[in-house]
Amino acid sequence: LNLFHIGDFEAMLPKIKFQKFEKTIIRPLIYVSEKDIITFAKQNEILKTFCKCPNAQKSKRKDVKKIILDIERDFPNIKSNLSKASFLYGSKKALRCK
Repeated sequence: LNLFHIGDFEAMLPKIKFQKFEKTIIRPLIYVSEKDIITFAKQNEILKTFCKCPNAQKSKRKDVKKIILDIERDFPNIKSNLSKASFLYGSKKALRCK
């Protein structure tokens, strides 16, 4: 999403500490595919909840997800390749190398 909007090729990291709010966000399933999560949830009868945010249905994130799914037909490894590239070449990582 950042790549399309602001030209920033940066990943969502598995753990982020926000200095301003003195909070840490941990994304324990960041490396698990959405398909695997859905399969696991169905097998274990975990109910699906829906986002209550009024803007969720018209999200740009959904639009980008559709674009990636369309590209995936021709390039099956696009998700893992984008993820790998963002971790290797994301702007914050590049800045640390200077």
